[in-house]
Amino acid sequence: MKKTEYGSFYDHRVFDENDDSEEYQEYIKSFESFSNPSSDAERIGQNINKVVEYDLIDESGDNQILGHHAKRFVRLFNGYFGELFHSIKKKYPNHNYSTYLNDEDVAKYGLYPVNISVLLKQINAKGKKEFLKDDKQIYNEKIVSRILDFFDCKTVYNEILFEGDDEYVLSVDCVKPFEHYYSLDKFDCGSTMDVFNPISENLFSIEQKAKMFSAMTQEEIGKRAHYDIERIKRDYLYIYLVRGLFLADFDFCSRNLGFVYNEKTNSFGLGPTLDFEYCFISQKGYGLEDAVKYVYRKYPDVYEKFIAHVQKFNKRNLFTRKRAYVEFIEKYIQNKDMQKEYISYIKENTERVLQTSKELESKQKQ
Repeated sequence: MKKTEYGSFYDHRVFDENDDSEEYQEYIKSFESFSNPSSDAERIGQNINKVVEYDLIDESGDNQILGHHAKRFVRLFNGYFGELFHSIKKKYPNHNYSTYLNDEDVAKYGLYPVNISVLLKQINAKGKKEFLKDDKQIYNEKIVSRILDFFDCKTVYNEILFEGDDEYVLSVDCVKPFEHYYSLDKFDCGSTMDVFNPISENLFSIEQKAKMFSAMTQEEIGKRAHYDIERIKRDYLYIYLVRGLFLADFDFCSRNLGFVYNEKTNSFGLGPTLDFEYCFISQKGYGLEDAVKYVYRKYPDVYEKFIAHVQKFNKRNLFTRKRAYVEFIEKYIQNKDMQKEYISYIKENTERVLQTSKELESKQKQ
């Protein structure tokens, strides 16, 4: 009996050719509308060595990929991602990169596919200047991913690639075979959720979104998904401090964060943070002091974790006399002018955080 395999970003299924189910008919519809990249000159990334298209993505409906930049799903040779495999092996089982890979296989046996599933994003698609185009955009995608790992935030793993005049972000598939990712912007709870909101409003919003998501699972599969709202709020709050404020992310909002649902446990939690191109561009830690004060009063455990990591990032190397964040930037950014910009941002925000912390703790002792 002939069967057809349907591989998507989130799951893999096998259909009988005589299947008359609604699911199979949807598959056929997707397949018939699929645009083959080998015959489509508009598809990005065709100049990348050993690139292979693997998902059914077109330009409309549910298959459309939204955002500021052109994107497509591909598989790329694992040689691009050596640092990821090293990090998983070194920190397993407590590493911070969310991937579709089997962590145990990577960490214990050094096993991973020859080709890695990746969301490919072109920063300067078709040579155009993008919205709020800044030369730091391409570097942000890599350096922020690494800083989030340093701060013990759950994050996607990004690499960057330059092919002639083209700039690409290679973001490793972050969803495991038994998981599903749901962007927070799909749950309209009547209030906005972004970096410019008071932190208390964002916490209320994410609580409402979690309730909506649980209700959705009840409707779709007949039982409510389990979740720990306090864990979700604390995870969100920490990411808000690190990415939204400390790394000055103009675009930290509900569309760049999501819930990850686990089929095995019928539960969900906050997924990895993603899309970093608008960090370090528009503002330096807008609302940083107020947020640190709020967390100090309401969530002391989150406050202590954040301050400890800022202090560690600010620590001097006894031999080079350089701050940890300076060595960090110099490791990943070769452009000297760009290094100065990043270091300036981080220096200013680090000093603001530590000064605010000093004042808060001084008042506490009085």
